[in-house]
Amino acid sequence: MVPNELQNAVASAGGNIFGYLAWYDCEGAHITRSRLSQLFDKYGMPKNADGEFPDLPDDIKPKNAFQKACRKALTEEGSSSDTRKLVVKLIIDGDSKLVYGVVDLPIDKIQEGIEPDFSDRVWFDKQNQTVHNDNKHPVSLKIGQIYNQYCGEYTTRDIARMVVGTLDRMKVVHMRRAGVLYFIPSRYTKDLEALQNVVNDIGSCNFQTLALYSGDGTNQKSVTENAKSQISDKIKNMKDDLAELKQSIDDGTIKGQTASNSIDVRYERYKELKEKCLVLADSLKIKAEILLGDLDEVGRSIKEDMLSAAA
Repeated sequence: MVPNELQNAVASAGGNIFGYLAWYDCEGAHITRSRLSQLFDKYGMPKNADGEFPDLPDDIKPKNAFQKACRKALTEEGSSSDTRKLVVKLIIDGDSKLVYGVVDLPIDKIQEGIEPDFSDRVWFDKQNQTVHNDNKHPVSLKIGQIYNQYCGEYTTRDIARMVVGTLDRMKVVHMRRAGVLYFIPSRYTKDLEALQNVVNDIGSCNFQTLALYSGDGTNQKSVTENAKSQISDKIKNMKDDLAELKQSIDDGTIKGQTASNSIDVRYERYKELKEKCLVLADSLKIKAEILLGDLDEVGRSIKEDMLSAAA
């Protein structure tokens, strides 16, 4: 992660690493679930109480693989011109089949919304989890090929979601609005190193980090300002959400167990955000009350006002 000589230089200068900047890019990635699980084990990704990897993506669902294949096939085989465009349209999502129509459609027909004649139909058999078509249109054949690949492998979008989800668990601060640069507190050094090694071992992915250490006031100030701003936004959103929920409870729109479940969900979100506040306060040496004042007010509202309204 951080070269040993850099860590030693920081230590000898009396500085302590308070966190890391991390960024990554991932294009054309594909890996099977079993191989990814092996990488998780190899590099020491954290396990839960059941001995499972919580950050491992969910099993690939064949139906989702088929839908992704339909979208992908157009970019590889689809053609368009000034007058015509090739599209794939959902026809039926039934109990046994998911059917799409392959359409060679005049552009003016698309704009007018006129139902076209289908050049082919391609469908996913939900029971057998297989893909079929009527007329062997090139797009239909490509959908079948891509489905076979997607059904057995995670692709770039799956890996990106895995990375973002894992980083969120590490109480990250987004350093750019688009979220392509992250700050991770130093307490997650081991987990961050494991994630970096996993992603870089997938191939066609590049995950990099940069250590930040005490004494670099500019970087620490920037991270602190971003942390405060993002937590303030989350607290405001939480307050607005609670106000809407309380109004629904008062109106009787939500009541009984549904209201209790809704309150429990909000309280869990409050606890998660409070934990993040405490981690960042410790890592960035921010006085906790700066981050926790408004948030604890939200917690009291959930436990007192909301519960009494639901009673």
